[in-house]
Amino acid sequence: MNYKWAKYIIMILFIVISTFFYIVASNKMKIVNQEVLITSKCENDLTEVLTDIESLYEYQDYLPNEIFFEKINGIYAHMAAAEIDHYNDLRKKDFEDLRLEVSRLKDETSKSKKSLISTVSKLKKERDNTLFLTVIIIVLIVFIEFISYTRFSSDITKYLKKIEVKDYDFKIRRSSLPFSSDIYSKIDYLRLNLKAIDEAISGTLKGYGIKETLSEIFTNINFKRYISFDRIGFATINKDRIIASFSFSDNKEIHFKQGFNILLEESSLSKIKSKTDLRIINDLDQYFLEKPHSMSTELLIKDGYKSSLTAPITDPNGNIAGFLFFSSRKKNNYVENDKYKVLSISDILSSIFSKNMLIDDLVSNAALGFVKLVEDKDPETGSHLERMQKYSRIIAMDMLNKGIYPNEIDINKVEDIYKYAPLHDIGKVGIPDKVLLKPGRLTPEEMDVMKRHSEIGSRVLILFEKNLRRYEHNFFSSAINISLCHHEKWDGTGYPNSLKGVLIPIEARVVSVADVFDALCSKRVYKEAFPFEKGVEIVTSLSGTSFDPKVVESFLDCLDDIRSVYNDLKEI
Repeated sequence: MNYKWAKYIIMILFIVISTFFYIVASNKMKIVNQEVLITSKCENDLTEVLTDIESLYEYQDYLPNEIFFEKINGIYAHMAAAEIDHYNDLRKKDFEDLRLEVSRLKDETSKSKKSLISTVSKLKKERDNTLFLTVIIIVLIVFIEFISYTRFSSDITKYLKKIEVKDYDFKIRRSSLPFSSDIYSKIDYLRLNLKAIDEAISGTLKGYGIKETLSEIFTNINFKRYISFDRIGFATINKDRIIASFSFSDNKEIHFKQGFNILLEESSLSKIKSKTDLRIINDLDQYFLEKPHSMSTELLIKDGYKSSLTAPITDPNGNIAGFLFFSSRKKNNYVENDKYKVLSISDILSSIFSKNMLIDDLVSNAALGFVKLVEDKDPETGSHLERMQKYSRIIAMDMLNKGIYPNEIDINKVEDIYKYAPLHDIGKVGIPDKVLLKPGRLTPEEMDVMKRHSEIGSRVLILFEKNLRRYEHNFFSSAINISLCHHEKWDGTGYPNSLKGVLIPIEARVVSVADVFDALCSKRVYKEAFPFEKGVEIVTSLSGTSFDPKVVESFLDCLDDIRSVYNDLKEI
């Protein structure tokens, strides 16, 4: 038999069997519920009888004996005093015996009622478990089908739309089924989970990448019903450090800023070894008392957060590549069940992360191909590209850590600058060899030809960018800015467009300082290399004319790191 049909037959059989057990449990519940109602009525009646007996017993103390006897038994209106005393004793004993008997019956009835209620709860649990298991099996089979037949994110959204439960349809079903309110709430919960995950996947299509997806999640009210949070953060592992990539919150003032980084081995996150190792901290204040050197915890507390839930993000090989953070302003906000909710989200983000890595690798390899073209034409550029690439990253990271140009520099921009800095001169592949490789200074005419390399490089990258538009992500926007604008000057005297000040893209402003400094300290056919200190002096003198003063300031603040790269990679 065809595997596909066999699978559906098994699913139908399972539903039929589950439905049978569900009906049996429901009928049992109906019978027991009737018994509970009868027992409850008996209990109420006995309670009223006991109340009457106790009231009547108290009432006799306030009336003459003869009136009392006449009230109870009219024939005893006139009795001798001795007989009255005798009957007083008897009636007290009768009252006490009756009260005890009724109390006993009431206690037995209460116990019987509790037993019946317990039976109802068990039957209800069995019925609910049957329904829940049926839903889980169906969802599991649908999920297997989903994995088998959907290979692209766009197909995922189409598939989920097919199984989406519409509000009006759900109301009709609800009115026609004899479920308890508890069952309805469970169905609502499952439906909400499905809708939340559906919207997470849909969010990945609106803007390619993790940042866009988490932004969608943060603003989505269904996710805040799915799991409670006031902040979402994301961090990546770069070599041996954890770097805060970005976060979303409603805080106007933020202490835990992007770019914050610590050594992985110094963080408790180093204990997370697999994607199922999720961490809950429900009292950050207490946690900080126990670990007072945790800077990240201190910053979260300053931002007003009291509890957090952390999930790992994995790369295509299953290695931990980053972390997803949910934080709340409430203590004890997370329970174990929240781990399973976040795990489904982290799986989606790990998939996106893996795809990003694949595409980034392809783009990076293409970029390296461009760089290789330049190196083959001009061998002097090889070491220069590696040095200026590292200089650029050091400067950009310092600016990020200091909060300089926060609207222009984030951790992703720092990585783009590092990745694409070597592409600044790719346009030189279009410069004639007699100009590019001339062993001496260029004439004014030859310089005009050489200046064309910035526009040539940007045109090549723009063409490449157009071919990647279907991914809805601007992979080469930073590379284009670097290639086109790295010869623009802060005072507007640069080329090709005489841009001035902050109109020059931040990537180009950073790369231009790194490029010029390394050119000054490198040997060329037309000059000797300047000493390190002389190169620093010249760059400093050009602050405010050729270079952005704030970029130069970061360059000077990082001279120790700059010198380390210079010594490691300098040409001998």
